Amino acid sequence: MVLLQRLRDDGIEGLGLSEVLSSETVRDLTNLVQSRMLTATEDTVKTMETQPEESSLNNANGQHKMETSTSEADNVDVSAITIDDEEALYELPNTAKLRHFSHHCLDKCASALAVTASDIERVLPATNTQVRILYIATRPGFVDPSRYSGRPQIEHFVYNLPADKLDPVRFKHAVDVVLQRHDCFRTVFCSVDHPMFPFAMCILNKESECSKIPVVEI
Repeated sequence: MVLLQRLRDDGIEGLGLSEVLSSETVRDLTNLVQSRMLTATEDTVKTMETQPEESSLNNANGQHKMETSTSEADNVDVSAITIDDEEALYELPNTAKLRHFSHHCLDKCASALAVTASDIERVLPATNTQVRILYIATRPGFVDPSRYSGRPQIEHFVYNLPADKLDPVRFKHAVDVVLQRHDCFRTVFCSVDHPMFPFAMCILNKESECSKIPVVEI
């Protein structure tokens, strides 16, 4: 999440968490970022085209290798690999691992969340940091209760807005737009029975009623 935000701050848009997780190596991730930079804007393309031929050739070769690797991963029939075949799972490329996870966990997540599969836009494994937080929040035996009290990872921020200078209609519209624009506001988590990932993050479909965040006007 921090990496994606840093990239957006530097003007690199269009990258998603699934693409970052699909990168096998740092080189793959670098090539992915460079490919986005090449296609982001016309100015960026012109800047990249002024680089030395050797650098351009290396970038092209790196991008070609990544495209070939992605193509091979896309050809893997993940439905033929059972969820308990851990040896086959660990041999899969990252992209195929993500597809396998989604294929086998989508219906289970939908059932656990009491929604339909069509209500879920994407299922991804929770990151290591998210897993630690989820363990602390959902499994009391994971931490020593004598060291902690209350509910961890819950924070509330209250902002005092000047009512005489704020158009409530426009403000509400802005909030609605932001909530729909970023999938983090439509993401929920659930526990899954998977040998590689204990939790799933489910990005809810924008059009689904269950993705709407309730707003209370006081």
